[in-house]
Amino acid sequence: MTEPTPMTRVLREAIDVEPRTEIWPWQKRAYANADQDIVISLWLETHAWSGAAHRHRARDRDGYWNQHRDIVVALVDRCMVEVLVDSQDPRIVWAFACFSPGIVHFAAVKKKYAEFKDEMLADLIGSQYHLPLRHSYVIPQLLPMPPSWVFDPHCLFDILKQPSARRAAFLEMQHATNIVHAPVICGSAQAIVVPRDGGHDIELPGR
Repeated sequence: MTEPTPMTRVLREAIDVEPRTEIWPWQKRAYANADQDIVISLWLETHAWSGAAHRHRARDRDGYWNQHRDIVVALVDRCMVEVLVDSQDPRIVWAFACFSPGIVHFAAVKKKYAEFKDEMLADLIGSQYHLPLRHSYVIPQLLPMPPSWVFDPHCLFDILKQPSARRAAFLEMQHATNIVHAPVICGSAQAIVVPRDGGHDIELPGR
């Protein structure tokens, strides 16, 4: 029988064994707007050293950062994000994970806390490790990726077409004041225009 990798072992213990009694030096909380800069920076810096990203960055460094920043900003604004923060100062983010229903988008731990990387990812991902999920990005710190997960970057299309949190709040305000915009009709079909953050199309990885 093959000896499990440290990541598999740690996650398995987090899932299959009785709850741990250790007191970790971090705590989990929901993402807040003040976390945006560090979460986006940590996501981009960590992903930048994955295989596909490394090749893309080598060909077009500026293009890599511009393209993926647009995608990451849009995902953080539309999806659920959890962060692990310093237990003494909850403003200091150590790690994060980004999810949609049935999809894990990304997770990362700051390099300075690498000694706790496995435990942190186990805390963030937990029982989802063994579920049949999709992932939209390769997660370098989780390699090898869970065998039950399927890589599906195309799932980003539907997510990025959803209104951002800012757009949703604007539409809700319009609805509250009874301002209704009718859909544009083209012949017998409704033409739906998808608003894009920043006023430009968002390309997907590898496109």
